[in-house]
Amino acid sequence: MKLHNDSLVPEYQQLVEGIHQYDCVAISQLGLGVYIKNKSGKEVELKPNDVTKEDMNDIVEKFVSVAIRAKQAGFDGVQLHGAHGFFLSKFISPLYNQRTDEYGGTTKRRARLLLDIIEGIHKNTDNLHISVKINSDDFTEDGLGHEESLEICKMLEDAGIDSIDISGNNATV
Repeated sequence: MKLHNDSLVPEYQQLVEGIHQYDCVAISQLGLGVYIKNKSGKEVELKPNDVTKEDMNDIVEKFVSVAIRAKQAGFDGVQLHGAHGFFLSKFISPLYNQRTDEYGGTTKRRARLLLDIIEGIHKNTDNLHISVKINSDDFTEDGLGHEESLEICKMLEDAGIDSIDISGNNATV
């Protein structure tokens, strides 16, 4: 499911109304796969080391705009998919993120993009539950492990998220 443009909001409103009629909470999962269409329309692999600061600003903007649309559609919350080899998962993984700038190296710097997205959602939506799905372990040598995952979870809590969905998967899948 996608919520990448405003024309989709009415369809999602119908979906959310159907969910709410059964007294259930509706949360939309927001994920960025490892492939993205570039400006020429060609699908290219999105690698943490190749992403420019301009690209990161664009990624933050895309997540925030989708969260705004989710709120407009009536969703009670959003979940940022930062597990299972999706882009945010690879970005926080020391195995894949070999950057040497302010978005790489330490755990805190590798979590910066995720934290920037959360900050943007907070600034642009009211009363929207924010959750993050994160691997407890990548199960890869030199990947995200339990201790670093816990450190990132504490950063997420400090950033004001409402819940964390702990998972675990090999980020190469």
